[in-house]
Amino acid sequence: MSRRALAFCVALAALTAAPALAQGPDEATRQRASEHFDRGIAFFNEGRHDAALAELARAYELAPAHQVLYNLARVHAALGHAVEAAAAYERYLAEAGDAIAPRRRREAEAALEEQRARIGRLVVAVDLEGATIAIDGVDVAQTPLRAPLSLSAGQHTLEARAPGHETARRAVSIAGRSETRLELALREEVVPRGTLRVASTLPEVAITVDGESVGLTPLHATLPLRAGPHDVEASRLGYRAETRRVEIAEGAEAEVSFALRREPAAPPEHLGRLRLSLPDAPSLVRVDDEPMVGADLELPIGAHHLVVEVTDRRPYEGTVRVDAGRAIEIAPALSWTLDARRVRLDAADAQRTTGVVLTIAGAAALAASLSVVIWNEAEIRATDDRIVDINYELTVPCAADFTERCQRLEEEGQTLAARQSDQNVIRGVSIAGVVVAAALAVPGVVLWLTAPDEDAVDAAARATLRLTPTGLALDTVF
Repeated sequence: MSRRALAFCVALAALTAAPALAQGPDEATRQRASEHFDRGIAFFNEGRHDAALAELARAYELAPAHQVLYNLARVHAALGHAVEAAAAYERYLAEAGDAIAPRRRREAEAALEEQRARIGRLVVAVDLEGATIAIDGVDVAQTPLRAPLSLSAGQHTLEARAPGHETARRAVSIAGRSETRLELALREEVVPRGTLRVASTLPEVAITVDGESVGLTPLHATLPLRAGPHDVEASRLGYRAETRRVEIAEGAEAEVSFALRREPAAPPEHLGRLRLSLPDAPSLVRVDDEPMVGADLELPIGAHHLVVEVTDRRPYEGTVRVDAGRAIEIAPALSWTLDARRVRLDAADAQRTTGVVLTIAGAAALAASLSVVIWNEAEIRATDDRIVDINYELTVPCAADFTERCQRLEEEGQTLAARQSDQNVIRGVSIAGVVVAAALAVPGVVLWLTAPDEDAVDAAARATLRLTPTGLALDTVF
């Protein structure tokens, strides 16, 4: 288990058992918070950080706990949200107080300083009051700004817009622990305008219009542009860049779609590996809508849209991020279709019922056979003892004087000898009955005890069947 996954598990235990929550939300609310936390763990381990962030934020909203803040900070850090990560660590340290161990506090403080080192300040000066400032497509302030904007280090797209004026859009590079200044002049809108919608089968494609960066795909909003021709370029490491000439009509919306192709000669530092752990069943893997062969894939670095379809399972869909120089291992959380699950549950019920029937029948037959064996053995001992007595009488008293009583003893001995033959037959039949009964009961018990329950059936949807020295085993993936 990774250190991040372990941190999630520790926080989950604290979330569900912390006495501090006893005076806060009711039991039902805490249970819902725990369920959101569980899903946050699952999504984090799958590399689906956006989903993990949403689940953990909801868990904290329902049942605030400083342990959740710690994990929210880690998810923000994994997503590159240095500002949000630092804020979460600060709240965690403030709210936790003396409740955290000194070692954990030192770790959190070190992580906080690491995130602060990745935050820069942006001073924006616009020649118009009341203009809306947007960073990476999100409105954050209006002019005049009272303080610099705190941003995570890296590339950002800044927009300034105001009614009746052309939108000013700039790409800005922010360095940690530094301040950048940007001055913008908004011109009155006097030219005809239209809008452009940009689509791409690949996420995180850098889009530029007329040489000006406008952001990364997916772009969730249309781009306002002046009427006329525009050059739209799409690029991403590991792929061939494409440029399209688009004609924007006044008052109309144009659309351009990109499906970038892999760069055959991409350098190693632009590539990584994605390894999928899949069940032993026919499967189809698509990455960015492109069918792939095998479960060990070499892909350009960055985000990719992954779709996995396995026979009898519900399709898995998610986003994975490939890093340079190392392999990312993903075990998709597969589940049976409703029909396939019902078939397997019915088969398990049938196996369990068969095992119970065989066990009961075998046990009943075993009891009956053992009863016959015990009774017959007692009869055999009684017969043997009487024959010994008769032989003694015939060889000692009757040898001197063979009387009518001796004649009766001799006839009784002959009768008992015949009875011994019958008793030996009964012994063989009853022992065979014991063996047959055991042969019924033992497989019945095995079938009964090995019949999978619902959890085992569900786990088998994401399991790999393998041959071991002792038989077949399932390697499940959680």
